[in-house]
Amino acid sequence: MPIGAVRFGLIGSNGATTSLVDDDNTEFLLIADQGKIDVSGNYALSEVGSVLVENIGISKKGLNSTQSFSFNSSNNYFKFGTSINPIYGIGDFTIESWVYFDSSYSGLSQRYVFTTKAGGPQPGLELAIFGVELSAGVAPNSYQKTIIFPQNEWVFLAFSRKSGAGYLYVNSTLSDTGINSGNNTGGGTEQPSIGNRTADPSFYLGGKIAELRISNVARYDNVNSPVL
Repeated sequence: MPIGAVRFGLIGSNGATTSLVDDDNTEFLLIADQGKIDVSGNYALSEVGSVLVENIGISKKGLNSTQSFSFNSSNNYFKFGTSINPIYGIGDFTIESWVYFDSSYSGLSQRYVFTTKAGGPQPGLELAIFGVELSAGVAPNSYQKTIIFPQNEWVFLAFSRKSGAGYLYVNSTLSDTGINSGNNTGGGTEQPSIGNRTADPSFYLGGKIAELRISNVARYDNVNSPVL
C-alpha cells in the first residue's frame, strides 16, 4: 500500500494486533497499521492535506501498532463527514489514543488530538494540549490539567465520562476526575476532527497518532484503569 493511502477493512484483516481493539462498544477505531478504519460504516473520514503513514520503529509497552499517522503542525488533519452520535448529549463515552508529540510542537500552542468544537466556548468535546495543560472533556466544565508532556515519546491518553463524572488518564495513571455533565452539542455545522480544530487553522497537531478509539461506554473510572 503506498504511503498515505487509505484502506478500510475489518479489524485484524491484515493480521495486525493492536492495544485498542474493536468490540461491541466501539463506535470508531483508527489504526495506522490498517489505514483508516470506520467500524460502524457511517462515519466518513477524509484527509485534509496529506497525512502520511510512518513506521514507529520503537517498542512501547501497551502499544502494539507498528505504524502511525504523522501530523506536520501546519496543514494536515482528518475530518469526519458525519457526527459521532454516542459522544453527543450527556451520556457515557470514552475517547482514547496513543499520541506522540514531536519537536514541532510548541509549548505555547494549542494542539488538538480530537475535537467536536468548531471554535470558541461551544459545549463540545475536546482532547487537546493547551500550552502545558491537557484539556479533556465537554465544555463548559472540561478539565485543564497542568502536565508536562515529554516530546518524542509515545503517551496514552484516555477520557471517560460515566454518569456525569469524568476520568482523565495519562498512560495508566488517573490524572484528574470531577464533574463533567455538560451537554456536548458540538460546534454548529462543523464536524469532528482529528489533528486540528476544523474552523481554526492554528491548532494543528505536531506529532503522530497510532491508534484512536471512541466508545459508547465509560471504559475507565476511579476503579478501572487502562492496562498497558
